[in-house]
Amino acid sequence: METRSYKKNRFVIILVAIAGMSVYLLPYFRYYYYDAYVAYFGINDLQMGMLGSIYGALAIIGYCLGGWVADRVSLKLAISGSLIVTGASAIILLMKPVFPIHVAIYGLWGVTSILTFWNPCMKALRALCKPEEQGRGYALFDMVRGMLNFLTGLVVLAAYTAVANKPANKKSRLNL
Repeated sequence: METRSYKKNRFVIILVAIAGMSVYLLPYFRYYYYDAYVAYFGINDLQMGMLGSIYGALAIIGYCLGGWVADRVSLKLAISGSLIVTGASAIILLMKPVFPIHVAIYGLWGVTSILTFWNPCMKALRALCKPEEQGRGYALFDMVRGMLNFLTGLVVLAAYTAVANKPANKKSRLNL
């Protein structure tokens, strides 16, 4: 397989970075907005810990086996399949399922964000650049991911602020 140059693959690297930001946004959302997450789903601290433990345990296994998967499965299939399954399970999560389904979704995310996404993603990035240009490729990937995470945080913060500043909420705060 002939590797094209970094300059010709910049757009693809940016798309992979967008995918990388998207697939990790969902499992870690509960850390960033802990109180809102607990309130929305009506779960307690022990249950939040269980979600993190399930995700973490399967992520560790995924890191160990991910290289093997990346070498045996089509990179396009692994990356796109991970994004589709992660997104579909997020839609299910928005429907406020019972807690065991919530746990299953976090277990699934432990597989789809690490085992079938991260290692194939790194292999794809390596294939998108010539060996002497790989540093630039990884730098572009991480820069775009970081900027998108920052912008996503601003959007969510603006949404929370807009909801908190509604007139109905101001009245209810005055009654306290």
